[in-house]
Formats: sequence, structure tokens, C-alpha cells
Amino acid sequence: MNVRISQLPVAPSAITGAELVPIVQNGETVQATVNQLVSSPSQTQTFLTVNNEPTLPNSRYFGVGVGIGITDSGAQGKYSLFLNGTSGSLETAGYGLIAKTAAGTVAARVLSASGAGLSVTNGNGVSGNPTLAVTGLLYSLANLGGTGLIFSNGSALSPLSIAGTTNQISVASGNGVSGNPTISFANDAVFPGTGGITVPNGTTSQRPIAPNAGQIRYNTTLSAFEFYEGQRMILMETSITLHLSKD
Repeated sequence: MNVRISQLPVAPSAITGAELVPIVQNGETVQATVNQLVSSPSQTQTFLTVNNEPTLPNSRYFGVGVGIGITDSGAQGKYSLFLNGTSGSLETAGYGLIAKTAAGTVAARVLSASGAGLSVTNGNGVSGNPTLAVTGLLYSLANLGGTGLIFSNGSALSPLSIAGTTNQISVASGNGVSGNPTISFANDAVFPGTGGITVPNGTTSQRPIAPNAGQIRYNTTLSAFEFYEGQRMILMETSITLHLSKD
């Protein structure tokens, strides 16, 4: 007799998978279990699911790593992947060089110069590599040739040496290369000018205690010049002309 499926009694307990069911295979009615029907045909395609689904052996589910986050809005909602942390901060940072300023945060930075002598071109690197250059006196110093003392005119530097006047002033190491410049009278110096030379002036009480030969001074107490030959003093009053000879 023919019995409809809807007329069959309800299963008295939960299905285990071992239950027998009739199937037609190659034109012949045969038996199979519920488990055999569930596992056949097997899934060979791969696909993505929102969550890990153990009942779908070929499925893959979304996962995240450092810098990427996920938002699941639920059924019929949006499933969103987004950047977070440092990666997200990078997206909103300004143009130019980037510095990590804290955990998960970056900020745009610009190379800049402080004070005179240094300049920066393209400090944020947007148009090309930043270029640092010296300027002004520092640039002049970097390109200065030679050795010695340096002179500044306010905008440029140039080498110089301290020089003396022949038969008047002698200078040793005038450019400072071999040591400190030393300035002294020339041997047998000839003093310039036409007016005269002022010798030391002093009172009688200020005479040298142990004079040396060749010393000369003007005594303001006596209004006279004093010359010394060793310990011997020769006094020349201003109203007298004294002629000395080797004899």
C-alpha cells in the first residue's frame, strides 16, 4: 500500500545519523544512512564565512593582525574591515616625514633650521629629499682655503696675518699657525714720525733703583733728561746741550 511521508509517525528521539533511508541509485532502490546523505556530496570549493564554521570543512573565516580591526554589525548588517592603531593614524597624518610619537600614533614632522648659518630645503620631503646646507659665515668658513687667522666683514670670512713695519715692528707667527703671534720692536728700530718720541717721565724719587746702561728718562722734578752709563747717571738740563764722545 502507498503511504505518504507525512503519514509516517514522528521519530521518537533525536536523529543520530545511523537511521536508514531508501534512495534510488542507478535505477535500483537501496538503503543509506542519514550520515551518508549529509556527507555526500562533499564540498570541494573554498569560501569565506564571517565566523569559524566547523560544519563547513572547506570554509575560511576572517581574521585580523596588527593594525587591522573588524566590526560585525550582525545579521543583515555591514561586516567591516578597517585600519587601527599606527596604521589608522598613518592614514590621517599630514604630508611629509613621519615619526612614531606614541604606541599606535604617528605624526608628520618637518626638518627645520634654528639660527643663522644653516638652511633646509624641502624639509618635509614631499617634493624630494630634504637638503641641508650651510649659509652665511659658516658657508664662507667651510669654503675658506689656506690657514691662519680669520677676518670677518659681517657676511664673509677671509684669512689674514698680523704684519709688522720694516725696521719698526717685528712679528713672529703672524698667522697664528705655528703659535701665538708675537709682536716686538725691530732690532735697531727706527721710529716713524717727525714730532718726537716721549721717553718715560718721573720724579727724582721714582728713579730706577738699579739702572741699566743705556737707560734714559726725563726727571720732572729737575726738568732734565737723565742718561745712565751702567750705574753712573749723566744729567742733561734742558738749557744745556751736552756733547758726548768716545774720548
